[in-house]
Amino acid sequence: GTGLLGEEICRQLNARDIDFVATSTNGRGSTVCLDLTEPTASEKIRSLCKAEHFTSIISTVGSIGTSDDEKVNSACGVAIIAARNSKNVSRFVSIGNPDRVRDFARNIGPLSGYVAGKESSEQILEDIFGDDGCVIRPTFIYGGTEFGLTPPRVTSSVGNVVKMALSLEPFPTLSQILPGPLGIALEAPTSVEDVAAASINSALGLPGLEDKVSIEGGREIAMAASKRPRSPGVLKSIEVSTKNDPTAAVKRRDGLKRSLVKAAVTNLDIGSNEEKAYATAEEIMEEFEPLRPKARPSSDGSMNAKWAFVFTGKPSVGMKLLSTLSSLSKMLTFLIDFEDTFLEIGDEQSTVRVVIAMKLLGIPVELVMLSKLLPDRECKHGTMMSEKMEGISFAGIQVPVPEILQSPRTMEITYIDEDMCRTTLPLT
Repeated sequence: GTGLLGEEICRQLNARDIDFVATSTNGRGSTVCLDLTEPTASEKIRSLCKAEHFTSIISTVGSIGTSDDEKVNSACGVAIIAARNSKNVSRFVSIGNPDRVRDFARNIGPLSGYVAGKESSEQILEDIFGDDGCVIRPTFIYGGTEFGLTPPRVTSSVGNVVKMALSLEPFPTLSQILPGPLGIALEAPTSVEDVAAASINSALGLPGLEDKVSIEGGREIAMAASKRPRSPGVLKSIEVSTKNDPTAAVKRRDGLKRSLVKAAVTNLDIGSNEEKAYATAEEIMEEFEPLRPKARPSSDGSMNAKWAFVFTGKPSVGMKLLSTLSSLSKMLTFLIDFEDTFLEIGDEQSTVRVVIAMKLLGIPVELVMLSKLLPDRECKHGTMMSEKMEGISFAGIQVPVPEILQSPRTMEITYIDEDMCRTTLPLT
């Protein structure tokens, strides 16, 4: 609970009003002293689990660039075994990295101990917790206000710029095709906020994450981070208010839609308090989504329509870029003028057509992206879908689809009715 990621996890747990106990090797601050390399570590963990009634554990234990790397990183296995023996803990989450990072680091002498320790503890996690254990695997984490070398860290301000740059083609494609360190270096980094949120949501076993044993790379981590728990208080309030009045749910949805429009308008104000606006929109959706009239959105025919984009949540890199370009075009209308952006779903919600209409030097042109859409049959909630891009054209000319965009991506349809459709997409 004292490193960059550990502190961010604690901050988010506090913000979400979730009870927790944080530990550190020396017990500094408000943390409990727990050194996993000590002989008494297993006994201390069992005692803590029993006294505090832990249901989940997130381990951010790690060491890199020291002579004790293997000892420290493998010591997470002690916590895993002790947690399972305590009987209370049902989920265990640890932090790792993608296979290609491991493959590269394994052959570098000073990093071999780090790799051996991580692989040892992760094998124990798989053997003991099975589907109830999960490893979050970012390539490179950025955040905070300070730079670091062991492990390497850049600040939030620098990381955001690097992430935005490396999220644009051709960097994602090059990252996938270039070998070893070259490909790793060109992969967009992941924010500490996303890694922390994904870790917490996995530990809570939120829908879609309850049996996921590995969350790898920026897109998957961002998707996991975007999951939101249903507030028991909100659900109870909805149940009571709609129980005796068949029209109550309709009235409440209409009122919430008006509030959501206000939140969307607020988010368009560059000078507004963005974090407050995002939080307002999320609070509205927390109450909104349980009122959805369609039980299984991913297979509902209401999706077959032309949809306008209304942005209410925290922006993805793509949305930020589109917003920035739109703002710039207002100053350079003689060069480029964005006119409309919309999405069409058809063929029994199996095809997607995204159109960005604009004028270049006064000439109307369209950027069109075509995708295939399939419901996730294994999703018991009927909200998850898989999207795969199949074609791009600009001004009627076919453009090759970059390899990175050819891979299917997951999206979640959390609400749909005749007026609106709410989707959650990876932030990268």
